Amino acid sequence: MLEIKDINLKFGDSLGEEDYIEPLTILLDSLKKEANLNLYGRLGVKYQITHQLRMRSSLYAYSKKNISIDPKETLFVTGLPRSGTTFLFHLLGLDENHRSPLFWEIRNPFPEVNKDTFKWKNKLRRTKLEFKVMKKVIPEIDLLHEMGPELPEECLLIHPLSVRSLSYIYMANIPTYGEYLKESDFKSAFLWHKRFINFISRNEEERRWLFKDPNHLRHMKEISECYRSAKFLRVKRDPKESLASICSLTYKVRKSFSNEVSKDQIGNFMLGYWEDALIKYHQFKQENPNRVYEVNFEDLIKDPVSIIESIYKEFNFEWDSNLKNKLVKEVKDHIESNNAKKHIYSLNDFGLNEEEVEKRLSI
Repeated sequence: MLEIKDINLKFGDSLGEEDYIEPLTILLDSLKKEANLNLYGRLGVKYQITHQLRMRSSLYAYSKKNISIDPKETLFVTGLPRSGTTFLFHLLGLDENHRSPLFWEIRNPFPEVNKDTFKWKNKLRRTKLEFKVMKKVIPEIDLLHEMGPELPEECLLIHPLSVRSLSYIYMANIPTYGEYLKESDFKSAFLWHKRFINFISRNEEERRWLFKDPNHLRHMKEISECYRSAKFLRVKRDPKESLASICSLTYKVRKSFSNEVSKDQIGNFMLGYWEDALIKYHQFKQENPNRVYEVNFEDLIKDPVSIIESIYKEFNFEWDSNLKNKLVKEVKDHIESNNAKKHIYSLNDFGLNEEEVEKRLSI
């Protein structure tokens, strides 16, 4: 397992501000004492942490030479995990006026290369290989959400730049680090988020940025401090469905990396974590009602085109009639391709009951 002294020796002063030291120290200690990782887990965690810090070092070098620019328009899609946020994110991404980080950009943004060059193609091949290995280690990864090397990806994979990310929670039982995340200020995480966005869009014409991550529920205050233009979309779904699903997927991911996985521990942590996230969300919404718009999962599934139209009207986005045709076709294709996908789960498997979840998360 990595030690903080190894990190300091390897990267020295190249990691920029010292905001990473506290979360990294807690993460490494929690992994060492609590995670009970198997061989895949130890290798995977070591690779992920080292890879992300290497990216941070390169991004810091870039940011020292370039002024950070605040995008004019940003839209953040959020909601409890497994609540339809990926579907909405995908539909909104059909608008050519929207720009989202792509999986390959998040995984391998450096070195700087021009698109469609030999070096860029090599970078894409590397990302595809990493993705292939990930699918082999975690066969159920496609159930988390639609993923691919050249597809838009959520911000969960950007936050490790600040060593503050729920991605490590999905990989391992690290309750000490989990409690730290609940109380941690994510302002520095979104500083690095914006640095990353500045880098990947450095040679592009400006478009509206479209982001997605369930964890944005609990960090709207920090987001709005970093992105002054931020607007938020929340998808509301029956919390019993959302929580049971994310617990099941967390279990499937952890069992690939750990010698032993406690379903009750997963259920207890996830219930408390997302309850706290919703409390923070409602505090922000009450103070900033004009920056938040909510849609219901059932309405989104029943008539997604009308929901998209209502979002554009709410935020005064320009509506392109060609977009409606794209949406209609995409919805039809989505329904057909997802009819065969099944993800079976139950709250009882994770030591939870419907009444308690309903009481604590129906806010």
